[in-house]
Amino acid sequence: MITLNSFELLVEELLCSRNITIYNSRISEIAEKLNINLIFTYSKSTVIKNNQNNQVIILLNMDLEYKEQRLAFFHELTHILLDHLSFCDSLNNFELNQLERQANEFSLALALPRHELKTLFFSKSLMNNIYEISDLYEVSVDLVEKRLLQIKK
Repeated sequence: MITLNSFELLVEELLCSRNITIYNSRISEIAEKLNINLIFTYSKSTVIKNNQNNQVIILLNMDLEYKEQRLAFFHELTHILLDHLSFCDSLNNFELNQLERQANEFSLALALPRHELKTLFFSKSLMNNIYEISDLYEVSVDLVEKRLLQIKK
């Protein structure tokens, strides 16, 4: 099982190699750079992978507010990066719930990448302004608080 620190390194490598910054980027731009199809729908947000051609599609509920859509996008992207899709069909409910908890925890690292936050903290005095971080990353203040606590651990 991958650790949060290992996942953060994977995130940094992926984002830097594709020249992706999370702040100032729309989820549609991030999806395009990662070669992921993004479809807005009235159904529950989820991810689908076509194993025949390896095409990945993230379905996002269009009824969600944009900040909630971003969180759902990063949650589904976490499932992709952790390769949860390749074996989730064979898991029981307990194991599926573990994958969901892991995606919930790790998606914070995608929504607010540590390497970007470090840069912002040095370039601006954002350390104590969770509201400005929330605005920059287009995520909820609650999510920013959770992520900063996660980083402190």
